[in-house]
Amino acid sequence: MKSWIAGAALLLAIPAANAGPQPTARQFMDAHCKSLTDACTGPIIQALNDAAKAGKISAKCDAGRPPKPPMALDIALWWVGHHDYDNKPMPEAAIETAEKLWPCSRAG
Repeated sequence: MKSWIAGAALLLAIPAANAGPQPTARQFMDAHCKSLTDACTGPIIQALNDAAKAGKISAKCDAGRPPKPPMALDIALWWVGHHDYDNKPMPEAAIETAEKLWPCSRAG
């Protein structure tokens, strides 16, 4: 188990600019979210910010959602009990979970 976690940590150490595979949501949770600290929520916040900058989340939707730190915590907690995103790349899973929990149609 420790070697699997070390492998997931290695994947997370690869900068996003490198075209390497992203960790899955489950790999990310296992490696960083045993305790809900910035190591867990920070990358989720970054994924949401990157998606907003890239236009994957509209500015109106982004502005209508709660602040990012509590959103990231809610997303991580959602993943603990819902395994439908276990095998998706973490950034994609974060965006889709945010849409599930805070649909843009209700954001403004």
